[in-house]
Order: sequence, then structure tokens, then C-alpha cells
Amino acid sequence: MVVCLSLFAIPAFCQSPATSQLPAPFTQRRINETAATLERARRGLLETPHLRQTGEGWPDYIRRVTVPLPGETPAVYRKRLEGYVDTLEEATRATAAARQMPILKETGDANRKFWTRVNQDLIALPGRILRLRELIPQAAGGDHKVRETLGTEMTQTLQLLIDAQNALRDALP
Repeated sequence: MVVCLSLFAIPAFCQSPATSQLPAPFTQRRINETAATLERARRGLLETPHLRQTGEGWPDYIRRVTVPLPGETPAVYRKRLEGYVDTLEEATRATAAARQMPILKETGDANRKFWTRVNQDLIALPGRILRLRELIPQAAGGDHKVRETLGTEMTQTLQLLIDAQNALRDALP
């Protein structure tokens, strides 16, 4: 039996699922864009709603705004919470490529640690988004214990985002 392969078939033949899933290298520009995406999400939660009080630390602020504001209806409260999670989810989608260790030009231990931190933090975000989405209807329904849990979960999720952003600041391609 004779097998004839054309030159055009070889590239397709050589591409296995494993080779087509290799991470792309991160350029400094791509690192900066990813960090900027995380910064926009951070600001979207902490600054854009203009609800933060002067001198209020962000964990206290998050815990305060994950309960209904004075005079806020359950529907408005739920919509506000969903807006916060939408902001986090947008950042999660936009940073998907950074959930995998990129091909690094700078392979020193310090840079690998930065990238490992980025990967670990960003890998956790999709699951946290799902958890937050599960809690919102119960919180909006008046469950005070769930509101407390939501505040803690939101604080931890934002901390992951901030930690990833800080690691990206020091990461090299």
C-alpha cells in the first residue's frame, strides 16, 4: 500500500489538538492591555457608582454596597448587583488568554512566579462569577445571611482581580 501526501496536507496533518492549543506569547503591549482591562473593572466597581465614602476602604465599601441601599427596591438592588457582576464577567472574558501560562521570553524564577499568580487568580474568576450570580436572587429576595456571604464573595473576587493586576504590573513577556 502506498500513501501519498501532498505538501498541502502536511500542515493540517501536523496540527494536533495539542499543538493548536499552545499559548500565544504575551508581548508587553498585551500584558498592558490585560492589566488595563482589570483596572477598568476595578474602577467600575469601586469608583464609577460614586457610592464610596471618603476614607472608606474598599473591602468595607464592597460589604456596604452588597446590601440594599436606603430606599432601594429589591428590583433596583438586584439590578445593581448584576451590574457589578457584569463588570467582573466582562473582565473575566477579556482576560481569558491570560489563564494559561504564556510562552515566556524572560524565563527567570521571579517572572514565572508573577505569571503563575496571574494564571491562578484569573483561572478562579469564572467560578467566582457563577457563585456570585447564584447568590444574587437569594440576596435580592431578602436573605440576610446570603447578603453577608455575597459581600464576602464579592470582596474575595475583587481581591483576585487586583492581585492579578498587580502581578501583571511586574510581569515580563
